[in-house]
This record gives sequence, structure tokens and C-alpha cells, in this order.
Amino acid sequence: MIRETGRKVLGVSSGRRKEDKETWWWNEEVQDSIQRKRLAKKKWDMDRTEENRQEYKELQRRVKREVSKAKQKAYEELYTRLDSREGEKDLYRLARQRDRDGKDVQQVRVIKDRDGRVLTSEESVQRRWKEYFEELMNEENEREKRVEGVNSVEQKIDKIRKDEVRKALKRMKSGKAVGPDDIPVEVWKCLGEAAVEFLASLFNRVLESERMPEEWRRSVLVPIFKNKGDVQSCSNYRGIKLMSHTMKLWERVVEARLRKVVEICEQQYGFMPRKSTTDAIFALRILMEKYRDGQKELHCVFVDLEKAYDRVPREELWYCMRKSGVAEKYVRVVQDMYERSRTVVRCAVGQTEEFNVEVGLHQGSALSPFLFAMVMDQLSEEVRQESPWTMMFADDIVICSESREQVEENLERWRFALERRGMKVSRSKTEYMCVNEREGSGTVRLQGEEVKKVQEFKYLGSTIQSNGECGKEVKKRVQAGWNGWRKVSGVLCDQKISARIKGKVYRTVVRAAMLYGLETVSLRKRQESELEAQMVHLQPASNLCCPSIFKLIFNRSLELCEVPSCFKRFTIFPVPKKPKITGLNYYRPVALKSAVMKSFESLVLAYLKDITGPLLDPLQFAAVYQANRSVDDAVNMGLDYILQHLDKPGSYARILFVDFRYTFNTIIPDTLLNKLTQLSAPTSICQWITSFLTDRQQLVRLGKLTSNTYTISTGAPQGCVLSPLLFTCYTNDCTSKHPSVKFLKFADDTR
Repeated sequence: MIRETGRKVLGVSSGRRKEDKETWWWNEEVQDSIQRKRLAKKKWDMDRTEENRQEYKELQRRVKREVSKAKQKAYEELYTRLDSREGEKDLYRLARQRDRDGKDVQQVRVIKDRDGRVLTSEESVQRRWKEYFEELMNEENEREKRVEGVNSVEQKIDKIRKDEVRKALKRMKSGKAVGPDDIPVEVWKCLGEAAVEFLASLFNRVLESERMPEEWRRSVLVPIFKNKGDVQSCSNYRGIKLMSHTMKLWERVVEARLRKVVEICEQQYGFMPRKSTTDAIFALRILMEKYRDGQKELHCVFVDLEKAYDRVPREELWYCMRKSGVAEKYVRVVQDMYERSRTVVRCAVGQTEEFNVEVGLHQGSALSPFLFAMVMDQLSEEVRQESPWTMMFADDIVICSESREQVEENLERWRFALERRGMKVSRSKTEYMCVNEREGSGTVRLQGEEVKKVQEFKYLGSTIQSNGECGKEVKKRVQAGWNGWRKVSGVLCDQKISARIKGKVYRTVVRAAMLYGLETVSLRKRQESELEAQMVHLQPASNLCCPSIFKLIFNRSLELCEVPSCFKRFTIFPVPKKPKITGLNYYRPVALKSAVMKSFESLVLAYLKDITGPLLDPLQFAAVYQANRSVDDAVNMGLDYILQHLDKPGSYARILFVDFRYTFNTIIPDTLLNKLTQLSAPTSICQWITSFLTDRQQLVRLGKLTSNTYTISTGAPQGCVLSPLLFTCYTNDCTSKHPSVKFLKFADDTR
């Protein structure tokens, strides 16, 4: 009835047209105008009169105007829609399409059979896809049959309320591929309260009868390449089911009710409210950091389950639901969702024949993640320890212990608990790591077979290193940022798309990928600088077309050893040092300059710190200039020096606290150039810095008053990124002439 009404009212399309790089904004008005222009062109070709020529030229100009208006309107509407979650997908879909255009993965029309022979005919390819997924989704691991039973919970179930349907509708995302019934969720959203009332009535009938419509039992399975391995091997594809959107709404209503009844253990972080991958990563890193600081070993095993969702025995699912206290009515409703379920595989050469699915959970189902969490909760009840010694994120399990023997024993207990109930621990993908390892600690065994020992492991997308460092994670985050940029470069490098839209895509795709999980990591200053420098590269590349104009300007500036004069203009703002001002000495001058110049300075700063860092005075404690130094280090060393003298009878220590006046203003460029050369700084960088410091155009602004512009060729401006490091290099050797005196420096504070 719903489909028939849609056909009559909305009509039938030929299917979704492939989005094109240049015509995604196309509309019917533009199409009609172009058609009229083509007819006018044919008319003029047949009869070359002036009247026909003028008619064609007029239609040609009109088409150009309409195309321009259509583009402008489309981009305006697109930017407006970007403020919503649904609207963002319009641009990202276009970016993904452009990224796919350069790949052949979506058009793989040949596949290998189980013996490695390449199949080319459409019939054989379809048979192979069906054979692979039919075997995958109907093969059950060996398990013990349960002897013990469990009491069922018989209780009265309330009817489905309209507000439950509204919440489920709100959680459903628009723009998703439809299932076999061809009814998208947008239909229900557009119908408003009428749809809510109809769906509530439909769901109540399903709940009462414990039988859902037969069409909901059908699905379409789409193989998605995992982006690794042989593209012609079926095992390198993940099958995602396209199911009825109305059934997904029904699943969300049931899921919301089950979550109120079932309490999942705190060790489960996957698909739980107010928990995320970041929480699990942070808990593991903190545990490793504690043991590293205490110089104690920590043994971790990362357990991987083979085909976790596809191998869940359904009898175990019903048992775990009952044991979790789920009412028998809901158990029968979920059983009905899996009864007589059938699917077809949609591949590049067409659809396969339909086959039954009798094992495992539905991939792509709204209810499956919570059902899997419920199964894992019950199966691990007797073997799991408190968090963070045991942590689960869906089927990703981490087991930690203080000794290798204990973690090996715990791993065996987990294996026994899971495999006796039909789940299987992967011997090839389960890995072992030892933090703060001593010599000869060995590895762990699983049923006599050695578990692979690793020095690093990618846990929930974050690289964990056995030595507790995070250098490799920073490098991989940088690489992830560039990979994200590459995926959306079709949009970011499109000159027709505004900088505002590019900025939105950059923040949500590129920067989010680069910063993922870094809130759980203690970064060193050098690593922070590396990330900042990479983001300086990425951001202008995302706001402008590639190659970045910033990159071109900066490279040219380094080649000429000269800073462009437009970037050497500073505005000085006097900032009060104290609330009560009695003279000019109570103001601190702070220089404001171009944001582009700050980016250039950040790049030079990161480069200089790597070169000069090892050569700087070891008694310089400012963390900004020296890695792994802080205020605490300076205070502790000073107190230790004093206490050493106080322990000696008749001994005393003289302490002089020195504060430099007009600190950065005292820098002489020529002298600084010589000292940078002594610190092994390249000549080109030294000359670039000299150009940066000399012939600066400055003016002072106080309130509404502005001074004349004047030229400055000495000192380093306050508020500049480079100035602190330049001052440190400038004063680096000032204490070497007095070896008998102990100088402790913190920037310009010396004692």
C-alpha cells in the first residue's frame, strides 16, 4: 500500500544517478534550457538565417545565466545544510564519489574461487559470492550443548507509545541505502504525526502477534572491500546487509526497551551510553603509565574473535537474553526477527540467488550491537576481572595482569569460556605485549601454541607501544590526517567550492582524523610542535587549491632568505603589567602581526628546536625552549644546591636573582646571526631570521589613538612565536665565561 501510493504520488525514477564532479548541482530547469538550446542549434545548422542565429545565441546566454544561478543556489543551499548532520553527507558523499572515481575496487567484475582460480563469467562470479557468504553465515563453530536451563521472565508488556516511535525516528539517519521494500525512512519523517500514529499501531500489532511482516525478513548483502589484501578474494570483503528501514525502526524501539531492563558490565565500552573508544584507550594508557613509572612489568593480551558477529549461536543468544532478565515476550519477538531470514548478494555483476541465514547476528542491524554486548556479558561473567584489568569494546578484548603466568592463565580461562559456547579465539590475530619488559620474560601460550609477541599494537585505532612512548602514534596520526585530506581532496582542491565549506570539511575530516585519541596521550613538546607544523601545512592546503599558495610563498621566501615586507608589519599594543598604572614602565609591549607570519614562524621554530636543542645550555629550564624541562626542575636544582652548602658547617651560599630589562629588545641581529651559526643553524635560516628582525614596520595603538609608522631593526618583537627561542640562543653562552658560578636560567629569569 505504501509503495503503491508512493508510485502514484511521487512517480518512479530509474534509480540513483551517479554523482558527477561537475554536474552534481544539476536541476531540471537547467536541463530544459540546455535541451531548448540544442534544438535551436540544430535549427540554425539546418537554416543559417540571422533570425535563427540570434535565437540560438540568446538561448546560449540564457543557459549560461541559469547555470550560474543554479550553481550559486546549490552552493548556498549546501552550506546551509552543512549545519545539520544530514546535510553534511551531501558534501562528503560527493568527496567519497570523487575518491572512488580513481579506484577500480567498486567495479571488480571478476573474483577468485576457493582454489585461487579467476572466475570471469557473470554466472560463476555470482555463484562464488553466494557460496562464500552462504557458508560464512550458516557455519557454526563446535560447542557444548547446554544442559542447564534458565527461568523465563513472564510479565505484562506495555504497548508501544508514540513518544518511543518519535525517539526512534529521530535517531534514524537520512540518506541511507534502502532495503528490499524500497521504503526509505525519509517517508516516515515527512509524514510527521500521521506516520508516528501509523507506526505505533503497526508495531503494537507486531508485538502482540510476535510476527513481523514477511518482507522484513529479506535483506540485500553488499560486499565492502576492507582496503587490504587481494581485491579478487571474497575473504577480503565485509558483508553489510541492507535491511528494511521500517524494520530498523522496530529494532530501535525494542533496543530502547531492552537497555532499560538489561545492565551490561562496566568492562564493556562498546555501544554503551556515555562510553567511547577514547575511554578504553585512556584507561589502558593510564594503567601502562602507572606500571612504567613504578618500574614494574605489565602483561597485556589483545584477544581477537574469529567472525564474531557471524558465529554467534542463536540458541546461546536466547539463553543469554533470558539469563539477563529479558521478558519472554521480548525473547520471542527477537527470535521472530531471525526466523526464516533470507538474503541475496548484490555484486558488480548483479544479484545472486536468495539463500537462508541461520547463524549469527545481522550485520547492519540496529539491534545487533546490543545483543552482542549481552552475549559477551553473560559468557564472560565468570572469567572477567575489574576494569582496567579486563576491557571489552564489542569483540575487542584486552586482558592485563602483573605476571606472564597469570595473564596466560586468564587467557586460557577466556578461551574455554568462549569456545565452549560457540565463539572462537583467533590464534593468528591474538597478540601479546609486555610493558617494561625485563630480559627473558618470554611470551604466553594458548593451548601449547605461542601467541605472537609484539612491541606495538593498534588498539581501537590508537597505536600502543610497549615502552609507553607515543612517537609512532603521533606519526600515524599525521599520516591519518594526510590520508583524510587525500580522501576529500576532490572537494578541498575544487576552486568552485567556497573556503567556508572547505574549512568545515577540514575540521570534520582532516583535523578530526589527525587528533583522534590524542587526548589520551602525554605529548612531548617536540611532538606537539610536529603536529602543529603538520596542521600548518594541512590547513592552508585545505582552504586553498593545491598546491598551497602558502607553501609556494614560504619556499620562495626561504630561497631568497628574505621575509616579504607585507608580513613584517606589526601593531604594538601596550598591555598593563599591574592594575594601577603610574608610568610608561608599567606597560608591556605586545606585537600583533599577520596570521600567515605566525605560521611561517612555527615552521622555522620546529626546525630550529631540532637543530639547536642538544647544543643549548643544559641549565636552561624553560620548557618552551628545552624539552623535558619545567619550573619544578629549576626550583628543585636550586634548593638542592642550597641544601648542599647548608649541610657543611661554616659554609654559605650567595644567591643573586637577575631580571633582564627590555629582554627581547636587547637582541642585536648581527650578533644573533653569529650565535645561531655557532649552534649549527643553516645559513639560509640565519639570513631569513635576520630579514625577519630588520626593517620591521611598527606602529603603536592605545585605545583609539594610533602613532605614526616607524622602522625598527633591533630586538625581537614581543608576542612573536620565534622571539623566546631567539633570546635563548642569544644568551646561551653568556655564562660560559664564569665556570665557578652556577647559573640557573628560566627564559630571562636568572639566578
